[in-house]
Amino acid sequence: MAAKTDNCSFCGRPRNQVNLLFSGISGHICDECVDRAHTILSEEIRKKSTPDLKKLKLRKPLEMKEFLDQYVIGQDVSKKYL
Repeated sequence: MAAKTDNCSFCGRPRNQVNLLFSGISGHICDECVDRAHTILSEEIRKKSTPDLKKLKLRKPLEMKEFLDQYVIGQDVSKKYL
C-alpha cells in the first residue's frame, strides 16, 4: 500500500511543493491558494464598498440648507460649514 501524500484541495500540489499546507476536516489548502483567496476577497470587498457615483444625486448648497432648516433651528454658521 502506497503512502498517502497530502495535496492542496484547490491547486493539487503536494505538500513537498508548497511552503505550508493547512489541513482541514476534509481537505487541505496551500499558502499560495490562501494568498490568492485573500486577494480575491479584498478586491470583492473593495468593489462592494465603492459607491456607484452615477447613482449619487448631488444637491445644491441651497437645497441642503433648505433641508437642514426643516430640522435644525438657527445655527446658520454650522449649516454653511456643512
